[in-house]
Amino acid sequence: MPQRIAIISDHASPLAPVGGVDSGGQNIYVAETARYLAARGHLVDVFTRKDHPDLPEVAEWLPGVRVVHVPAGPAAFVRKEDVLPWIPEFTAFVERFAAR
Repeated sequence: MPQRIAIISDHASPLAPVGGVDSGGQNIYVAETARYLAARGHLVDVFTRKDHPDLPEVAEWLPGVRVVHVPAGPAAFVRKEDVLPWIPEFTAFVERFAAR
């Protein structure tokens, strides 16, 4: 039976180009995990921090996979080591989104 699955990836978007600033292994892992789950019929939401002001709240990436850009902290690049202060804001958004 298909399930709705949330993947939390606070600093690594599956949409980020590999080899970019702070973009690599985790981005690939998240992307491939979401792709695998969707191919098996699940609905996957990947929650990642919005790091550019022009990103939509929700991007339909692949059939069955949405990337949700969470407004937590500045809509700009933040080093993964510096994301911690915005985790409560990130968490609150995910909870509100899931309750919709």
